[in-house]
Amino acid sequence: MRLVLLSGSGPSELSSRLESLRAGEHPPEPSSPEQGALRAAIVAADREELSAKAESIEGWLSEGESDRLRVGRGIALAVARERPRLGFLFPGQGAPVTTHGGYLEELLPGAAAIYRQASWLSDGEVPASLVQLSVVTASLAGLRALAELGVDADLGVGHSVGELTALHWAGAINEDDVLELARRRGEIMTEHATEQGAMANIEAEDATFARIVDGGDVTVACFNSPLNRVISGTEGAIEAVVQRARGQDGARALKLPVVGAFHSPLMNEAAPVFERVLSEQAFGALQRPVFSTISGGRIAAGDDVAELLSRQVTEPVLFLNAVRAADDGADLLIEVGPGRMLSGLVSEFSSVPSVALRVGHSSAQGLLSAVGAAWALGADVNVDLLPDA
Repeated sequence: MRLVLLSGSGPSELSSRLESLRAGEHPPEPSSPEQGALRAAIVAADREELSAKAESIEGWLSEGESDRLRVGRGIALAVARERPRLGFLFPGQGAPVTTHGGYLEELLPGAAAIYRQASWLSDGEVPASLVQLSVVTASLAGLRALAELGVDADLGVGHSVGELTALHWAGAINEDDVLELARRRGEIMTEHATEQGAMANIEAEDATFARIVDGGDVTVACFNSPLNRVISGTEGAIEAVVQRARGQDGARALKLPVVGAFHSPLMNEAAPVFERVLSEQAFGALQRPVFSTISGGRIAAGDDVAELLSRQVTEPVLFLNAVRAADDGADLLIEVGPGRMLSGLVSEFSSVPSVALRVGHSSAQGLLSAVGAAWALGADVNVDLLPDA
């Protein structure tokens, strides 16, 4: 897997470089093309894929296109901005559980070293109490990798426990503290979860969803997208709603493999315990904008961060609201962590391109695509640090 970067002063020059690339020539990678230059980035596993993607970009140029990011496919074409606006998305529980950095182990071993720092994790099966720590650790590895490559963002959004990672990125908590808070949060929520608690993901239009949950003793735990919500409740209540959903045209329902009814009143016992842990943590001032999935808006200078994080245990995750508040004018959203759940959700309701790093995966395509897209938009990234992956 490799990342190829090309630029030109205009469509004709860039097309010529793309044609040379398809012919098997190797035009030198640009160092720092000027603002306003056309930039193209391609991620490919072999020459055939590289040629096909170069041809796609040539086609876009011939149609008069100058800005088209297909980051999911590993292709980016853009006019370099003076300062592109990037956003980071930090996943929460529900993302894949990882115990190592995957492709980062060889590509950027300094980033993967965070797994040794999170010494509670091992190569064996991760217990439920450490799932949240696993997700945060992977996100920290992703942040380390992006920092090493010179990719930073202008805003952050964290889903559930991912809000801890967002606060770390924003300068409010150091690495050791965010790992400890993620560990304690996972342990507390697991320990105080009622044995009868359960959760399910429901995909349905508003009216259909309202019919499905009508009369059911459940709480909406996550507002993830216009069609995607997660509900919490007792095992019996969740099972009844799931069965009802499966009988509705256009609706999909899936019980989630969790140990409790998170983000609901059934977690009332856990909230004060985590609140005591938070009271012992000193939070610094935010150096970067964070859009909270607890409030659904930007965290202000005077907001009590500890109080917000305590409320999160029993209150719903307002991911949809937070992203809508954050993505106005954003050029690219990068999911920093394991999996690609958040970038998938964002694609349902936002026109802003999104790409997932997929930390822990064997393929570096996500990282290379993110770096390539950021470079195409005008970011000054350290591409020299990236060998073929």
